[in-house]
Amino acid sequence: MQGTLALLADGTRVDAGPGEIVYLPGGRVHAWRAESEEARFLVLATPRHEAFYRECCVPATSFEQPPDAGQIDLGIIVPVGRKHGVEIIAPPPAY
Repeated sequence: MQGTLALLADGTRVDAGPGEIVYLPGGRVHAWRAESEEARFLVLATPRHEAFYRECCVPATSFEQPPDAGQIDLGIIVPVGRKHGVEIIAPPPAY
């Protein structure tokens, strides 16, 4: 992992940085955001969650941060989430 992330799970905030691992059991209500200018991290997910990511996300074309990074289109992710059994609760809470 590079950079820093803030993860909110069931009302508890966890800050993570390089070399740290955060485990989140399936089915937990959660949100996360990058706290640093850039953050690179690995997500290991169930096949259902992977299918959700593949359908609603656009693969990066390079290691450069895109100009619209952080923009979330709920019109895309909410219906894709329903299709894959992923409930989107938006907007994310302030943490």
